[in-house]
Amino acid sequence: MNKYKKLVSNTAILGLGTFSSKVLVYLLMRLYTACLTTEEYSSADLLTQTATLLMPLAVCGITDAIFRFTLDRADDTKKHTVFSTGLTIMIFSSLVFLALSPLLFFADGFFSGHTWIIIVYVLVANFHSAVSVYIRGRGEMVLYAAQGLMNTAIVIGLNILFLPILDLGVVGYVSSIMIADASVTVFLVIKKRLWKHYSVKLFDKETAVSMLRYSLPLIPTLIFWWITALSDRFMIIGMLSGPLGESGAKAANGLYSAAQKLPTIITLLTNIFLDAWNFSAVTESEDKQARADFFTEIFRPFSALLLIAGGGIILFSDLLTNIMVDASFSESARFVPILVCSTVFSGLASFLGSVYTVEKKSSMSLVTSMVAAVANIILNIILIPVIGAMGAAVATALSYLLLLAIRLVNSRAFIPFKVDFKVLLPSTAIITAASVWMSLLLPGRYIAASVSLALLCFINRKSILPVVETVFSAVKKKIVNKS
Repeated sequence: MNKYKKLVSNTAILGLGTFSSKVLVYLLMRLYTACLTTEEYSSADLLTQTATLLMPLAVCGITDAIFRFTLDRADDTKKHTVFSTGLTIMIFSSLVFLALSPLLFFADGFFSGHTWIIIVYVLVANFHSAVSVYIRGRGEMVLYAAQGLMNTAIVIGLNILFLPILDLGVVGYVSSIMIADASVTVFLVIKKRLWKHYSVKLFDKETAVSMLRYSLPLIPTLIFWWITALSDRFMIIGMLSGPLGESGAKAANGLYSAAQKLPTIITLLTNIFLDAWNFSAVTESEDKQARADFFTEIFRPFSALLLIAGGGIILFSDLLTNIMVDASFSESARFVPILVCSTVFSGLASFLGSVYTVEKKSSMSLVTSMVAAVANIILNIILIPVIGAMGAAVATALSYLLLLAIRLVNSRAFIPFKVDFKVLLPSTAIITAASVWMSLLLPGRYIAASVSLALLCFINRKSILPVVETVFSAVKKKIVNKS
């Protein structure tokens, strides 16, 4: 199987397993927004996002190293050494985190008395992540996708039980995620008999040093990425509590958090592809020019599809929001276009960040993410007091745009792939203009968004048509073979 077929195959497998399952979760957004108030939804979101921030800190970011170093090892014995070394580091780090976790209770009031949830969430989610990325690093994409489906099915079932039936509110919402993670971890351990892959005796000091050298710079990188993506939720509450009161600030954050769910569809699609892409980019030819050509050939259609998808969601943002959320959250629609724009920039920047993964330049991922994070905080401080929660959305979009600009220059110093700026720059300008027009509720916004989408399709047609033709040809071939 050549590298393009492998990339398409892995993307399709991950897409079937991940996207189909996540779609079901999005369909439950109306359930969440009906069973939780804007303030409760804000609290639940803060709990999960805080846990997300603490996850890499609790284990020295070692889960990323487990995936990357498993890819490098050709035989099972060496893969077992990576797994055993990484998991031993994780166990020790988790014990340290657990010993320090009482410090979190100083902020218990901020988390409405639910700090214990954060601690359990971090521990369970990290072990699930370690086991699942090890499976993915071994190239077992079908199993990796299947465990994602299983995880989502459990979350959905428990959400239906915990929210409308048992009325457990915030605790029920977050507990369903933790129980699902724990259940799927147990399934993977039993399915692959992972106890046979792990042994303290296989802990290798040299491997541990190499893994930590790779993973430790990723901790601040992930924190900076979190700041750019999620710190605005905390800043909205902190900066708007004065003028709006604590309840009003949490309600505003609840609307903003709900608005984030629609753009997350783009993030989901991007992550599905990047999961497959990182595997292909690392395991394919180590020849510099061949690798650069591979990046060039993939970035063009990837960026085109991402921009067009963003333009489509911006056009239908009002309709999709009304379908997804309860009427009490309908005001969240005005944040969606700007957040979609920021998600597109984030996706493009993430692809460029894969250069650092391939070249093991985690320090460059750190530096570029730090610049975006600092810009995000400064912009939040300036904009939120002036235009409220919309300021957070604008700050996020501008921060990701800055990150994209920096990585367009920096990443190509390591892998000199080509970027068609005559297409990328006008496309970026068009989607930005469309998002602003829609968010400001200007006259003729649907016409403007429609024209923008048409322009995006036209400008990117040379990158899209080969993809469409390839897919059409593959489908036609399967139909002919069956008949």
